Amino acid sequence: MDDMRCFIGILLLSGYNCVPRRELYWEHSADTNNTLVCNEISRNCFRHMMQNIHCCDNQDDKFAKIRPLIEVLNNKFLDCAPLEEHHCVDKSMIPYYGQLKSRGLKGTGTIRENRLPKNCPIKSADKLRKEQRGSLDFASSKNNELTVCKWHDNNIVSISSNNLKVLPTRQVKRSPKRKRK
Repeated sequence: MDDMRCFIGILLLSGYNCVPRRELYWEHSADTNNTLVCNEISRNCFRHMMQNIHCCDNQDDKFAKIRPLIEVLNNKFLDCAPLEEHHCVDKSMIPYYGQLKSRGLKGTGTIRENRLPKNCPIKSADKLRKEQRGSLDFASSKNNELTVCKWHDNNIVSISSNNLKVLPTRQVKRSPKRKRK
């Protein structure tokens, strides 16, 4: 406990008896040496306490120390990349919790079969796989805020969107794999 009191005392002392580095209190030169400090605590003990004592409550904000840097960077990013209507965002970059629409964001992306609700009224992948290639099935929510679509391509593809609708559809020309090379 005495070391802690000495540590706090040295911090208070360094506020009004300023030296370029705190280690100078233990130097043997007459202009920087402080006998009060030298006689009470060793330089190594003071260094150890200085390195290991942390007096900051990070319970509310884990990024409290770097929050100003994060805010500056976010503002710079907004200056360089203003809000656009269309952005490409990978699913690993932003999780979807059904909040895109409430935040004013539009989104379209693939969705795994097991992520669809059990009561979703579109055909299962097994049923759609039995139909010819190019077949599709889709459904929209009651308020038309969300559309889910599945179609039979090389595999069954499921997408969901709060922005785009399924109809109208159009045919596309596909070339065989041999000709693409």
